[in-house]
Amino acid sequence: MGKIFSREGQWYALGAGLSESQVKLWMEEESKDICDGLAVPVLKAKQSWYQGSTLREEIENIVITDNYTETGSEFESWVADDEESGDITCYVDGTTLIIASNRTGGLAMHANSEFAFAGFTGAVSMTGQELLRVDRVHRGYGLFKNGGFKELGADNWNFRRAYNMIQAFMGCSAMVTANLGQSTLRHVNSMREMFRECTALVEVLSPRLAVEDCINTRQMFYDCPHLASVDMGQCTFEKCTDMNNMFRGCHSLPYIDCSRWRLRSCVDAQNMFSSLTQSTYLTGMQVTEIKGVENFGLGQCTDMSHMFYGCQL
Repeated sequence: MGKIFSREGQWYALGAGLSESQVKLWMEEESKDICDGLAVPVLKAKQSWYQGSTLREEIENIVITDNYTETGSEFESWVADDEESGDITCYVDGTTLIIASNRTGGLAMHANSEFAFAGFTGAVSMTGQELLRVDRVHRGYGLFKNGGFKELGADNWNFRRAYNMIQAFMGCSAMVTANLGQSTLRHVNSMREMFRECTALVEVLSPRLAVEDCINTRQMFYDCPHLASVDMGQCTFEKCTDMNNMFRGCHSLPYIDCSRWRLRSCVDAQNMFSSLTQSTYLTGMQVTEIKGVENFGLGQCTDMSHMFYGCQL
């Protein structure tokens, strides 16, 4: 099975889904956490940090702060940090959820943040996102799934340890902008349905995106009819095997830079770029160029049916 090691209470093994580059990255950064002294507190895992009696879907605004003074109008509160020390306290005031860190610099998300902020369907805003550290996140499955947020992300976000981002933003139908900040997502294993059904999404800010280890991008941007901008020019996708329906229905996307893509491992590219042309019921630009197709190297691919179906290039 290979070398076995422990990480944040979880056991992992080379040859069991983790690449050597992923393991090396964690080992190199382990000392950084120790030296950091975890300068900011960490939220509890998954959805367990939210213990309010108010239903998630009833929350309309989320405020993240490192400078909060109780006003007396809060009707419930609870401790939300992983150590249960009180370093993170949540308050509900009306329809506003306040997540307050008692340390300057904000708070960090847990390594296992599956569905951590999922289900806040009525929350149109999340202020203070720059205080939410995402660099420790390993499991991001369904992280913000079905949220009502109009904007997610910050310039300083960096999912540098993320391994799983399946459905991370799926169903955020009101989200116009997703800012991945400094994230490269270089070592993410799966981005399946990551932005699926983000029907209002216009741009993904990703200046450092450089995906290498991902093996699954199936339906990554499926049904994002207003998506007009995403920079994937530094990605290689050289290990990706499933790219089925990756951009299907992205009617407003004018340009895709695939110049560094090397798809030698891909076996399923069915409907990958299907229906990229402008639809009659949508305004916006139609796809005019998919750059770099000649370098794909799809020698292993067994299904390329409808790969460019409906495209007017």
